[in-house]
Amino acid sequence: MRGLGGKGMGEVIKKHVLPNKDRSLLTAYHDLFDLAAVGALFLDSEGSILEANRLGCELFGYTHAEICTLSIHDLITNDDLSQNPLRLHKMSLEKTDVFERQMRRKDTSTFTVEVQGRKLSDSLFLEIVRDISQQKETIKALRLVEDRYRRFVEMANEG
Repeated sequence: MRGLGGKGMGEVIKKHVLPNKDRSLLTAYHDLFDLAAVGALFLDSEGSILEANRLGCELFGYTHAEICTLSIHDLITNDDLSQNPLRLHKMSLEKTDVFERQMRRKDTSTFTVEVQGRKLSDSLFLEIVRDISQQKETIKALRLVEDRYRRFVEMANEG
């Protein structure tokens, strides 16, 4: 895998995650990263995408080479970015931030994601991205059915 500046995922981990630890863990990290059932993006402090796993590329409709030339700003809808500016500088090493965002695919379609973001070092951030569009639609449909049922029961009680 190759990311921004020719750095592969292994190089990103070696430099930022495992600087003083046994490099034999690198293979396990690589497998976990690439086989994860969620999208994963490594970002630098400016939001440039250094690396993305297979599902991260698929979620956004980009090839690995394409997505690694982008910034996270390119993937967030303009409305969402104006209402919720990127806050990488506010992330901490101790806590994972969880929030929702409206994202944009290569084909310009939009979808809702849950992001779990964490600062790994001063210059490296990890964002785990899970598409929750279907979940949001299901909740919306369930609320509609609940409202109809509630109105039906209220009308039955009145009559």
